[in-house]
Amino acid sequence: MISDDDTPKVLPSTNKLTTEVDALSDALLSQDRLLKHAARERKEYKERLEQALKDLELARSSVTVTEETECDTCAIHMSSLVTLQNKYGTLLDEHDELKARSVLLGVCKSCSGLQS
Repeated sequence: MISDDDTPKVLPSTNKLTTEVDALSDALLSQDRLLKHAARERKEYKERLEQALKDLELARSSVTVTEETECDTCAIHMSSLVTLQNKYGTLLDEHDELKARSVLLGVCKSCSGLQS
C-alpha cells in the first residue's frame, strides 16, 4: 500500500512561480486601485447626501402653511361649477334613458335626421 506521503511531489519551476507571483501582484495592485476609487466615490456620495439633506431641511423650513379661507369670488365659482356638474349629470342621465328606449328612436327608419 502506497501512502500519500510516499508519492514524489513535483515543485513548479522558478519561472512559473515568478509568473504566478507577478500575476498575483498585478491583481493585488488592481484591487487596491479599485478600493481607492470606491472609497473616493463613497466620500463624494456621502458629501452629496449631506448637501441634499441640508437643502431638504432648508426647503422644509422655508415652507409655511397657513389656513386660508376661500374668498367670496372663489366660493361663487365653486358653487357655479357644482351647479353645472349637476345639470350635466342630469342631461347625461336623460340621454342614457332615451338611448335605452329604442322604441322612440325606431319610429321612422327612413328619416336620416331622426336616426342620427
